[in-house]
Amino acid sequence: MTAPALSLVLLSLLAFGCGDSAASPAAVSLQLMYSCDGVTSVSFVVTGDRIDDSEIVQATRSLTDVSMWTASADLRDGSYEVVPELTGTLSAPQTAVVAPVAFDVSQDDENEVVILIPCEANCDCPDELDPVCGTNDQVYRNDCEADCARVNVALFDDCAGMLEVELTVDGFTPTSVEFAIENPMLPAPVTGAIGTPDQQMFAFGLSLSAGSYEMTFTLLDGTEVACTATDNFTIAAGGTTRVAVRLVCDV
Repeated sequence: MTAPALSLVLLSLLAFGCGDSAASPAAVSLQLMYSCDGVTSVSFVVTGDRIDDSEIVQATRSLTDVSMWTASADLRDGSYEVVPELTGTLSAPQTAVVAPVAFDVSQDDENEVVILIPCEANCDCPDELDPVCGTNDQVYRNDCEADCARVNVALFDDCAGMLEVELTVDGFTPTSVEFAIENPMLPAPVTGAIGTPDQQMFAFGLSLSAGSYEMTFTLLDGTEVACTATDNFTIAAGGTTRVAVRLVCDV
C-alpha cells in the first residue's frame, strides 16, 4: 500500500511535572506498523513510572491506505508501555493482534520503538476441494481459502496453464517411460506412459492448474524399473511452461 501525506488529527503530549527539572526529556520515535485492511485510524497511549494520570501521552491519526505511522513524544528516562489501538471495520476474516509493547527510555539511546500489529487469518475453511482461481493467478482449494488469504476470486475454476515436456534419456533405451505429477491441490497424481520401444527422446503436453509441481519419471526395461528421476516446475496461469529433462540411466 502506498502512503499518502498523513494529517494529524490529535496529538496530545502534555507537559511533565516540574519536580524533576534536572532530567531533560528525551525524544522518542514510535513507529506503528500493521497489516490489516479496513483500518480507518490508529491511536496509542503511553504509560510508565514517570507518567501520572494527569500526564498522559496519547495520539490518534486518521489513516487511509496506510500501513505505517511514525509519531514522536518527549519522555524522561524510565520504563514505559505503549498500548496501540486500531479502529475501523476490518476486512473479514481477519483478527488484529494488538498487544502492549514495553520499552525503556534513556538519554544515551536513540529511543526508537517499533510497534507491530499483525493481522492473522481468522477462518475455519472446509477441507473440500472446489478449486478457484485468484486474481493473483494462484489456485486455492475453495473460495473460503481465497477469502482467508484476502484474495479476490477471478474464476471459479482452476487457473489453467499448459505444460510441455521434452525428455531425453542417455545411456539406455527404455521400453517405456511412466510419469507421475503431484501437487497438494490435486486429488490424485496425474499419471501416464509415453513413448514406444527403441526411443530415447519423448515429448508430451498437459493442461494443469497454476502452481508448483513435482514430476517423477520411471524408466522401464520390460517390466523392470531401470531408473527413476524427479524434477520440479511451476505452471503459470494462462501461459505455457516448457520443461526439458535429460536423464542418464546406467543399467
